[in-house]
Amino acid sequence: MYSLVNNSYNRRRKNNYILRLLIITFLILFIITTYVYKISGNKMIEYREITVEDGDSLWNIALKHSDGSNDLREIVYEIKKFNNLKDVVLQPGQKLKIPVKI
Repeated sequence: MYSLVNNSYNRRRKNNYILRLLIITFLILFIITTYVYKISGNKMIEYREITVEDGDSLWNIALKHSDGSNDLREIVYEIKKFNNLKDVVLQPGQKLKIPVKI
């Protein structure tokens, strides 16, 4: 009789240990994911892809894709940042991703 009670106790103890381990693992992964998301600054942003045409500049592209509620300088900055552009020189045929909600 004692061995049956002891086996049941050990099984419950083992199951509790596994459950606690799973909960702690989940919490650690959740915290790490949240932290990485916050420090990376990566957000799920919708974008449309455009092809740069002859004579296009970041300024007139920003003007074409602006709804008029934001400062164009901020829009140009966002386009540069979103496309990892070092300068404002564009080449015809170049593909740019334009954030939909700037």
